[in-house]
Amino acid sequence: MRPDDARSAAEARFLLEVKPNETVDLDDADTWTAVAAHTAGRRPPLFMVHTWKQEVQHLQHLARGLGEDQPIYAISPPRGEWPGDYPRTADDWAGFCLPVLRRLRPEGPIVLGGWSFGGVVALSLAERVVAAGRDVRRVVFFDSRLPKPHPRRERGTLRHGLHHLETALGLPRGQRLPYLRTKLSTLRNYQKKVKLRREREARSEAPGKSKEPLLKAVNTSYLKYEPFPSELPVSLFWTAESYEHVGRDLTLGWGAYLRGAFESRVTPGTHTTMLRPPNVGSLTPVLRAALDALQ
Repeated sequence: MRPDDARSAAEARFLLEVKPNETVDLDDADTWTAVAAHTAGRRPPLFMVHTWKQEVQHLQHLARGLGEDQPIYAISPPRGEWPGDYPRTADDWAGFCLPVLRRLRPEGPIVLGGWSFGGVVALSLAERVVAAGRDVRRVVFFDSRLPKPHPRRERGTLRHGLHHLETALGLPRGQRLPYLRTKLSTLRNYQKKVKLRREREARSEAPGKSKEPLLKAVNTSYLKYEPFPSELPVSLFWTAESYEHVGRDLTLGWGAYLRGAFESRVTPGTHTTMLRPPNVGSLTPVLRAALDALQ
């Protein structure tokens, strides 16, 4: 494909508008630069930073609960074939998102947020936006822990399993079994992938093949993260899983760095299910109320 053709293709797939209840081709949605719902709403838009695949479902679930008058956009993660095509730090991610944000909404007040590492990037992006003179009403963390390298003692299948068992015992009784089922399913899928990779390498079908570039980019940026003080107002929605993981800290590790207005609220579900039904149905009314206070 010629460079001009590539640019034309990228322009044609800049913004995908979706409806909260429609079935979306998740793989196709990931090929768009941004995704949105309720763009005609008149409230300050909520911009989500997506750092993983198929997060368009998170946007749809949030849009369904927030209502038609609340515009919500999501900046899709970068795409590429090689590690060099991806950001390597949270600030690099923010630099990737900034021109997309400016094109989507060049002026006016906004709210920025993200789930997991997306919230970390949203904070860096918000600082850039404010420095440029824009009004960022609030940053919303959806279970975004302060990035820290995992302790070496938690690595390895057996030790990782014991870590999750310990975490489960600290959860409310009704959340223990779903949490362990989720982690067991993840472990089984990981073991299958490891087995297949080793078989391919043994047959020399994919010698030395590394992990997926997007996952590697997230991991690299996470491990390289350098926290900074921020005066921006932040709302944190956290799960019991993350609360236990960080040592029962209501700020999920951010306390020493967030110096502006701060609110911390528990939400049902686990880290991976908080933005899915039925859990998101408990989160959106509280988020709606928080956004109402910004009007």
